[in-house]
Amino acid sequence: MAKNDFKPFATGKGANVTSQPDWEALPALLSGFTAGKASSAQVNKALRQASFIAAALAQYTASKSGKDVLDDGDLSGFIAKMSAAFGKDFQTLDATLTALAGLATGADKLPYFTGNDTAGQTDLTSVGRDIIGKASIADILTYLGLGETINLAKNAVPATRRVNSK
Repeated sequence: MAKNDFKPFATGKGANVTSQPDWEALPALLSGFTAGKASSAQVNKALRQASFIAAALAQYTASKSGKDVLDDGDLSGFIAKMSAAFGKDFQTLDATLTALAGLATGADKLPYFTGNDTAGQTDLTSVGRDIIGKASIADILTYLGLGETINLAKNAVPATRRVNSK
């Protein structure tokens, strides 16, 4: 198992942290601690929030990438590992998939490509749906009632007959 050096701070039950309502009302939330002393509970809250998210991202990265996430200050190395981890769970951005995703979906609509990485939709009738669902050409011809016509056409013109001397 990959190692994760990043650990959350002050996550234990009864940790000395400011309550969430007090934290959200704290003027220093916008300006930071500017003068005087911040209470240890306020500082602990800030540290806990930052370390909690850092630890969660680091653990996700280590688990998914299979690589150690060390507290070594290597930002570009961490980003490479995190990108590899995201690649395990998320589809890489693709123009074709984006074109399909941009279509308004609805009942009886069939997507089709209008060009490179562009898509459109057309109505799909019950006949179209039935034809698409057939397993073979023979099944389609039977569905369309063309079996007898095809059999008659097979022998309509003898193979020895020439048209325009050809």
